[in-house]
Amino acid sequence: YHATGSAGTNTFTYTVSDGFGGTDTQTVTVLVAPVSSGANIMPGSLAVVGNNVKLDAFGIPGVTYRLEFTEDLTPPVTWTPLMGSEQTAAANGAMSFDYTHGSPLPPLGFFRTQHVP
Repeated sequence: YHATGSAGTNTFTYTVSDGFGGTDTQTVTVLVAPVSSGANIMPGSLAVVGNNVKLDAFGIPGVTYRLEFTEDLTPPVTWTPLMGSEQTAAANGAMSFDYTHGSPLPPLGFFRTQHVP
C-alpha cells in the first residue's frame, strides 16, 4: 500500500489451492511510479513534426496535466513546461495533446506529462 502521491515498490505473496491438495505460492511486486514520471504516455502515440507535438496519454479522470520537454536525461534532469499544453483527463482517463511550440524543437528531445497542481 502506498499513500496518495507516494512512489516505490510493494510486494505481496499469495497461495492458490485447487481444492484437491494442489497449491502454488507466488510473489507479486508492483512498482508505483511517481506522479511526475510521465509514465502515462501511450506507446506509439508521440508524433513530432517541426514545432508541432501530438501524443495520447492516460491520467486520473478530471485531473489536469501539461507537457514538459528536456533535451537531456542525464541527472539532474531539467524539464521545461510547455505552457499552453494543458489537458484534463476525461472520465475514462484518456487525453490527447496537440501542442505547437513557438519555434522548431531540437532534433533530440524527451517529453513527459506533469500533473498541474
